Amino acid sequence: MTIIPSRIFRFFIGFVSLIFANGCVSVNEYFVSKPTVDSDGIHITQNGVIKLGRATIAIRPANAILNSSGGGILFPFVHYKPDEYTFNSLYYKDGPSSSVDYFVLEIIISPANNHVVFVPRSVILRLQEGSEVIPVSYKKLSIQRGWYSVYYPKYFVELCHQQEGAKDNDSSLPVQLSGKSDICLAIKYKVTPPDPRMGFSIQINGLTLNGEKINMPIIKFVPGKYRINLA
Repeated sequence: MTIIPSRIFRFFIGFVSLIFANGCVSVNEYFVSKPTVDSDGIHITQNGVIKLGRATIAIRPANAILNSSGGGILFPFVHYKPDEYTFNSLYYKDGPSSSVDYFVLEIIISPANNHVVFVPRSVILRLQEGSEVIPVSYKKLSIQRGWYSVYYPKYFVELCHQQEGAKDNDSSLPVQLSGKSDICLAIKYKVTPPDPRMGFSIQINGLTLNGEKINMPIIKFVPGKYRINLA
């Protein structure tokens, strides 16, 4: 019988232990567009909710980008090449948003017992290069509900719940709501989704509360980032 020298045995055990102990950690970074408002009398919360006094509005673009990378814990020189791809929103059935020619913007309106009239076509998208885009259609969807708030602050989480059979509607037709019933609209633009690492803005013109037109400030979207470590 061959006897293995104790030094070799200890080296072997130590080497195997390091392999198992090293493991790896992956890092997910979501690049997102965060809304900001620069206007007196209009407040926007950390969750992106705009408070108008008699109603509230939440706006979320479906344009997040996920950057995923990883490496060893004990051997930091072991690193995996980052894999960046456009977050595959549920709105882009044909693939990631980098492969589609339309852009979806979600809006939740909470009337707070007021009579609200809203014209989706009045939500003007202004891109960084100066061009303006108007919506081509919209869908009425239900609000996403679950263990998190409907106004979840991580902007890669969608606000609306996808519904089978939801139809495209004419964006020029007004949407009316009253009472306490919130509504979630997915507004569609005929344009490639803007990169969240670049700024853009929207202007809402067609909003009335109890028959009175509300002058909305320009809502600017600025680059934001969320980092999530997955061991």
